[in-house]
Amino acid sequence: MVDDDCDGLIDCLDPDCVCKPARKDPTILTFVQSHLDRFRSQATLDIAPLDLGSMQVGVLLTNPNGVIYNAVLAPGDLSSRANGTIFQFRDPAARTGHGNPAGIYNLQIKQHRDQKGYTIKVEAYADLSRATDPMMRIQFYLGDNVFITTPAPWKQMSNGWRAPKDH
Repeated sequence: MVDDDCDGLIDCLDPDCVCKPARKDPTILTFVQSHLDRFRSQATLDIAPLDLGSMQVGVLLTNPNGVIYNAVLAPGDLSSRANGTIFQFRDPAARTGHGNPAGIYNLQIKQHRDQKGYTIKVEAYADLSRATDPMMRIQFYLGDNVFITTPAPWKQMSNGWRAPKDH
């Protein structure tokens, strides 16, 4: 989640980096005047089974002006259930700004039945005021595996932004 070669591009946005596509369902950024803004996203990540409980998991939201939101969960932060097919982190205090520093309210990763990928869902509360350009992209990190959403413009709404569905 850093610009390794100082060219102003982070990970998947850098042509030097090889990343997998993240097929996204609607992602919504909601601006709230008197409280923390809300970031909610879901994506499909095609990859062979991983030991998610032992790896770092992250989310990065950027636009051409730079980083809007980033969050990282350390190895062991996700709890396992459903025989190891669902991993989840939950922090209700994040909604009020008193939880984890990244503002993650809920992050869930569910393995697909065919074991050929995962669905990741994240809901977080943070200052998203840098979301001012429709060319936003999300990168999802599962250990050393990095996925990125397609470069399609987001639609501005009266209270935030909505990313287009791409599948």
